[in-house]
Amino acid sequence: MIQNIVFIGPHASGKSTLGKALATALDWQFDEEIGYRIRQEVLALNPQAYAHKNQPDFDFKVMQEELKRDDLSVSFRVIETWHPGNFAFAEARSPEVAIEFKPIVDKIISKNRKCTLVQPLLINLETAILRFHEPGSDKVQLANWFMTVGRRAIEIADEWDLQVCPTIFTDLCSIDEAVEMVFKNINQVESSQ
Repeated sequence: MIQNIVFIGPHASGKSTLGKALATALDWQFDEEIGYRIRQEVLALNPQAYAHKNQPDFDFKVMQEELKRDDLSVSFRVIETWHPGNFAFAEARSPEVAIEFKPIVDKIISKNRKCTLVQPLLINLETAILRFHEPGSDKVQLANWFMTVGRRAIEIADEWDLQVCPTIFTDLCSIDEAVEMVFKNINQVESSQ
């Protein structure tokens, strides 16, 4: 039985919006992206701490807080980004952090593999650039970087042998249509178990 639904994908692909809508429809807990909250704190202190720069302290804190939340969380939750997304960011920015946390996260993934469904979200680059609000001098370069990290998160979910649904391009459908697609994916996975 699916107890965790994880949304992964690039910045501005609708993970928060779709995650909240799905959690409301299911009456499940919604766990927002930990990295986003911490990122706002970092940017308040240093507006030049652009997302693509090496930030091992930041990535360490994200990984640590995600693990703490795993320990405290109840079943039946919709999670934004979670470990596949956090690992994609850490690999791109601070690979030493990903290496350090990999054995710990492997245990969490192994324990949750059968009850977790990963729903990848993507958008076209043009949409990413239009929706982009991350600080930095080159919007196109940063949008490309976020797109690369989002795609890497999908690869990581596959490598970890999580149940990964077909990707939804959220700029090609409405929120209601995307929620309906996720429900269809949940039903297909649960009927095959």
